[in-house]
Amino acid sequence: MRFIREHACQGIQVSDVLSQTKHSPSTLERRIKALFGRSLKTEITRVRLESAKLLLQETNLKISQVASRTGFNESKYFCEVFRTVEGITPTMYRKQFLG
Repeated sequence: MRFIREHACQGIQVSDVLSQTKHSPSTLERRIKALFGRSLKTEITRVRLESAKLLLQETNLKISQVASRTGFNESKYFCEVFRTVEGITPTMYRKQFLG
């Protein structure tokens, strides 16, 4: 989990996490699911979105820049994932913090 927290925004994938352990993919996935209630992919996405939310709150970066800095290859995909998980678009999320 530390590897995910430290590297999620660098665009890592599940295979990168698996390469950091001696466990088989199925064993690691099963253990992570039992401990945290989510898959490795879901955890990577969760960490990326938390970082994106901070950037949206604290910076004026374009959405494409936020996507890039948080490990999403395409801003369109970032927006889709953000909306699915958060229920609103990144732009709408940011507007909540404008003062």
